[in-house]
Amino acid sequence: MEALSRGAASAILIDNALGAKQCITKNLKTFEATSANLLFGDVFQQLKKLQQRNLSFDLIYADPPYNKGLGQKLAEAIDQSDLLRTGGILFIEEGEELSLDLKTCILQNIRPYGRTILHQITRP
Repeated sequence: MEALSRGAASAILIDNALGAKQCITKNLKTFEATSANLLFGDVFQQLKKLQQRNLSFDLIYADPPYNKGLGQKLAEAIDQSDLLRTGGILFIEEGEELSLDLKTCILQNIRPYGRTILHQITRP
C-alpha cells in the first residue's frame, strides 16, 4: 500500500493470514486503492501462479515472519524466476542477516533498523 500511496500504478499484495484479510481489505478501501489485487495463501504457491501468468515486477517488497528461513527461501525463489524485471529491486525485511546464494540477482545493500534488517537485492 505504501507503493500505491507514492504513485505506483498497481500492486499485488500476498498474505497467508486469513485473519488479516478484513484489515487489509479495509485499508485498501480507505486509501481507495482500486489498482491493488489481494491474494491469500502460501506465498510460494502464489508466486508460481504469478509466474505462470508471465507477470514481472519493478519492485517487490517482502516482510515474511522473522527468523523462520522464509526471507532466504523467498529471495532464492525470486532469483530463480522471472518475477523481478531487469533493473528491478527486491526488498526483504528480516530479523537477521540473510546468507544468500543468488544466481541472477545481486545483494546490493543491507540496512539495520532496530531489530529489522532490510536487504536490497537487484536484478542487473
